Amino acid sequence: FISIHEQCEIRNELPSIAYGHAGCSGKWKRQPLDALIDRHPDVVAALQAGESVERWVGYNADEEHRLSRLLERKDAYQWRAPLAEWDVDRDEARQIIKCKGLPLPGKSACWLCPASKPAEVLRLKADHPQLFERALAIEAGADLDTIQGLGRSFSWAELDRQGQMFAVELVDLDEDMPCGCST
Repeated sequence: FISIHEQCEIRNELPSIAYGHAGCSGKWKRQPLDALIDRHPDVVAALQAGESVERWVGYNADEEHRLSRLLERKDAYQWRAPLAEWDVDRDEARQIIKCKGLPLPGKSACWLCPASKPAEVLRLKADHPQLFERALAIEAGADLDTIQGLGRSFSWAELDRQGQMFAVELVDLDEDMPCGCST
């Protein structure tokens, strides 16, 4: 296994979504999780015994396009999306989480995701300056013939230099979940 940022550094490229291709979520999130679950001893034993194994995914009632793809999957598992089954949309899910006193999850994206909004990039710089600097180094070393940088239509380095012109604030970014890179 090689991490996405290591691959970008070795190959002098950015994550595939920066160039307009899908694949980050599949390769770096779904495939590793699928492999882990497929090898889990309890799952292996249940499937060998002919038992049904359910896999639950947190798609909500607002995500019909993702839900239909999930339910069409043909593999060893019975796929479920309880939030959608219960007709819970994103706002209702957020309210349930808040009512239980739990923190709202952020979006499910890597730290150098090209789908990041300027405010998210600046939040990365504020909260994790070493990762931000590494992202700038990856951007500087990448082939950028067809794009501006990690922001696709803008470079993160330019955002860093001229952040004020982007007129962004470091506000509560929880409204931006879930990650839009898999749509």
